[in-house]
Amino acid sequence: MAALGTGAFLDPGCLTEQSGTSFRWSGVACTAGSGTLFNTFLVVPEALSAFTAMIASGQTVRISGYEIERYLDFSPGGGFWSDGGDNGMTGQVSLWVTEVCVE
Repeated sequence: MAALGTGAFLDPGCLTEQSGTSFRWSGVACTAGSGTLFNTFLVVPEALSAFTAMIASGQTVRISGYEIERYLDFSPGGGFWSDGGDNGMTGQVSLWVTEVCVE
């Protein structure tokens, strides 16, 4: 699970709390300016997982991949699960990671 943001959501005074797959932002700095917030569930292939452990705090990281629209349950009874979706600018998305670039 990852929380991605731009603008005010990256301000050092914007406090982030995490509990499991839930993130919470608090503080005046979060609302002091413009910004975009995404709550993203990252599915990282095994080949990339070792690389992501080498990313240090404060580095800029660009993550590319494919949005996952639906998770299918192939067990007896079937069914599926979908994330909360996004409206093009904010929301919840699931991403199959294909590239991690440290800038």
